[in-house]
Amino acid sequence: MTNNSVLTRLNVRPWRLFSLLILGFASGLPLALTGQAMQAWLTTAGMTTATIGMFSLVTQPYVYKFVWAPLMNRFEPPLFGRRRGWLVMTQLLLAGCIWLMSGVNPLSQPMLFALVAVLVAFLSSSQDIVIDAYRTDISPENERGLAASMGVFGYRVAMIVSGGVAFILADQLGWAQVYRAMAWIMLAMAAFSCVTPMIPNEVTDKHRARDFSLFVLMMVVSAMMFYGIYKISGWLLPEFLASSSMMRAILALLMSGATVEVLSRATKFVGRDDLRGFAFMLLGAVLGVLIGGWFFALFAPLVQDFLSGLSEKNAKNWLNLCETLIILSFAIPAAYWGAKWSSFKLLLEPMSEYFTKEAAWWFLALLVFYKLGDAFAGTLSTNFLLKGVGFSQTEVGLVNKMLGMFATIGGVVLGGVLMLRWGLWRSLLVFAILQAVSNLGFWSLAHYGQNALGHFTLPTGEFARVLTGNQSLSGDLSIDYLLAMVVGFENITGGMGTAAFVALLMGLSRGGHSLTYYALLSALASLGRIYVGPVAGVLAEPENLGWANFFIFATLMGFPAVLLLLKLRQKVHQLS
Repeated sequence: MTNNSVLTRLNVRPWRLFSLLILGFASGLPLALTGQAMQAWLTTAGMTTATIGMFSLVTQPYVYKFVWAPLMNRFEPPLFGRRRGWLVMTQLLLAGCIWLMSGVNPLSQPMLFALVAVLVAFLSSSQDIVIDAYRTDISPENERGLAASMGVFGYRVAMIVSGGVAFILADQLGWAQVYRAMAWIMLAMAAFSCVTPMIPNEVTDKHRARDFSLFVLMMVVSAMMFYGIYKISGWLLPEFLASSSMMRAILALLMSGATVEVLSRATKFVGRDDLRGFAFMLLGAVLGVLIGGWFFALFAPLVQDFLSGLSEKNAKNWLNLCETLIILSFAIPAAYWGAKWSSFKLLLEPMSEYFTKEAAWWFLALLVFYKLGDAFAGTLSTNFLLKGVGFSQTEVGLVNKMLGMFATIGGVVLGGVLMLRWGLWRSLLVFAILQAVSNLGFWSLAHYGQNALGHFTLPTGEFARVLTGNQSLSGDLSIDYLLAMVVGFENITGGMGTAAFVALLMGLSRGGHSLTYYALLSALASLGRIYVGPVAGVLAEPENLGWANFFIFATLMGFPAVLLLLKLRQKVHQLS
């Protein structure tokens, strides 16, 4: 019996850890497709830096994923189990949407491209919700650190594939073909998720499966009703109302919500209250956008007068940025009001429970600021290397692929070893400082440019032909020393910092609502990465800071986290 148990443990654990590695890869792959890779695509298409910065807003679903996380915990797909069922579903939909994204021209169809990118980000963030929950459920408490490291490692490798190898392929095949290749990889991830280990003691609930079927039905009916009413309202409403897209959207949302309410009562759908709360939260967000837009329009002339001393292009960039931030400042509180008014308990109860914890707000601030400096630099790093310094996509891609891979491995391993020796708090502190300092590498590239330290030659002719499938490609590749050093150091510190950060999230997510906690905290952690994009795009313009001063600013943005860690020293020690 004992021998069998040992053999079982030896056989099962490696497969479990390997599964977490692959799922980490699946989590990281689509992120770059709405981040670094999309930056490069937009840059080569000829978009301005400010516009590219605005495109970072397509990743907003990562901020709000805690909103629908309770629904994914509440309803269970009929196949593969509670977690794996959602995994397979989101990954299949991701593969389809990435393929769809490959067929849209970002320059001639920017709105459609942005819409599909938002959909990819929504499905990617939903996949992250399930992977985080699966990793927590499948891992024994004594293996959670190792599980986090495996997930981070897979995640970083995926970022190199979709944000490194993709660059090499794009030079030869074009970005559309690259995105199609990534869609096929995502499809393979869905196939793998079907055979990942089942969560121990997980029992499929037939009632949950029935609720899921009704949940899908309600969502489909709601979407069809919304689209139909939105179109018809343009013909039936008075002209002064029909001309407002926002008013038509509000009407469509109310009517589709009423239809779903009637249908849910008729089918005795037990998740009726949850869906109602979700719908009113969306309605609150829409009203917030409407009020925010009206408020901005009221004060826009004053803002324009204030910006009159700037060039027309620069003034327009700042005006667009102000509009975006004002609308968000109204939409988020309004969405919360809608959830509270409708008693959306699936969301409100976990949030209320978390904020009763000691130092909850200080930890939220730490989560936001810990990656803020990296967010400022990372949002435009690809655009900077390609457009600001003038490196080729192949050179940037090969450095990320070859050097970045080894640097990431070294960073994850070194970070794990140091956490064992130093503990969580000291590791977070040192890694935060190193992450901030790594941004000075980009400053050195902006200040000194290419060939500041010379080049070295890689015999990449045959390697590149095999990797890209382009047999006409020949010759060696010259790699900038400074570029290699900057990318290498950034990947090392990024791997170390991310491993410690995931450990912090897991420590903070303990409690009866661990799934929602993790989704909420990881979403807030992405605030910086997403919302600094528009600010970064404007600040980096030559009329404002320029590239060199911009990266000094990004470095300084990494140090508030250091101060917060000093304040929370004892509290962080209690988590480990």
